[in-house]
Amino acid sequence: MTESLAERLSAATSVAVHESSVDRAIAESIGDIPQTVPQITNAGEYEQAAEFLRRIKRAQKDLDERRKLITRPLSKAVDAVNVLFTPPKLRLNQLANQLADRMMGYRIEADRRAREAERAAKKAEAQRQAEANARREREERLREQVEKTAARRGETPPPMAPTPAELAPPPPPEQPAVRAPVVPKVEGVHTRTVWTAEVTDMVAFCRAIADGVPGARPDMLKPVARELNKYASALKDQASIPGLTVTREEKTVARAK
Repeated sequence: MTESLAERLSAATSVAVHESSVDRAIAESIGDIPQTVPQITNAGEYEQAAEFLRRIKRAQKDLDERRKLITRPLSKAVDAVNVLFTPPKLRLNQLANQLADRMMGYRIEADRRAREAERAAKKAEAQRQAEANARREREERLREQVEKTAARRGETPPPMAPTPAELAPPPPPEQPAVRAPVVPKVEGVHTRTVWTAEVTDMVAFCRAIADGVPGARPDMLKPVARELNKYASALKDQASIPGLTVTREEKTVARAK
């Protein structure tokens, strides 16, 4: 029979945690370990310090075991909850990402169509203006031709009927093009511009840092420090890369017996 979430949580958290019991566990682990570090001036004091260090390591191990007696059941409870909640969370994340991608695709396509419509409107207006100008020029040339013909004959040029351009009402003052929004504003939904960077030419990037190019900082290389340390640990003093310094550092290590 499958246990319910409540049953699993109840079983996993069966260990009661009280501050007094935690204080007692800490006191039992630390015991009578001195809280000050002694001076070391001779071989005998060095051996005593080594035993002191081993006692500390044993206390650390015991303290961690006591901590785990409390945290293991809690971790199991968290794992039980995560097992139930992780699949729907992943599904919701997938749906949200797909929907966000489609919304962004719509915005991009809507913006493209709006720009095309704006360009088409400007082109149509320019075409209309060019045709009106050409029509006025033809009418002006016709008027000049009639007047010249009448002048050669010594006649008064007949009155010409108003041209369609003259009869047309004056065009309205040109208004600045207003681009209507094509994507509705929805409360709680907005777009955010995210900028990312990656090193595509490590040599050029390192040279830029070395040359002091504005914005190029040595701390930008910190993420690779772990790989550098792995390289140094593998080759030790045989490591040889221009610009890379391998440093040897001795550390005292003790094991709990």
